[in-house]
Amino acid sequence: MDEIDLMRFIGAFALVMGLLFGCAWAARRLGFTAMTLQAGTQRRLALVETRRLDARNTLALVRRDGVEHLLLIGPTGATLIEGGIAPAPDAAEAPANAAPVPTLVWPHARAPQIVRTEPLP
Repeated sequence: MDEIDLMRFIGAFALVMGLLFGCAWAARRLGFTAMTLQAGTQRRLALVETRRLDARNTLALVRRDGVEHLLLIGPTGATLIEGGIAPAPDAAEAPANAAPVPTLVWPHARAPQIVRTEPLP
């Protein structure tokens, strides 16, 4: 009877640990991160936009102190593609007669979908 209880405990423990690691992997894969910032402090670093190029490479637009940097992130590390980019003007500053531009998103392996439109700069 003791061996059966021990095997049941080991199986339940393995199942719980597998679920825990699976949830952590899914949260990381979907971009959920811990948001820790002390009250009253202003953020200096922001991830403006990311685009998956293929299964292994991602383009990331990062803003630091009001200056944007374009990074290529891959399995071998990150490479600075272009630095010191001036931030794009806000949509409120765009002319009122500008035609909207569709924004495309490719979530994983599904077909492209138009999620919103923004006016041309």
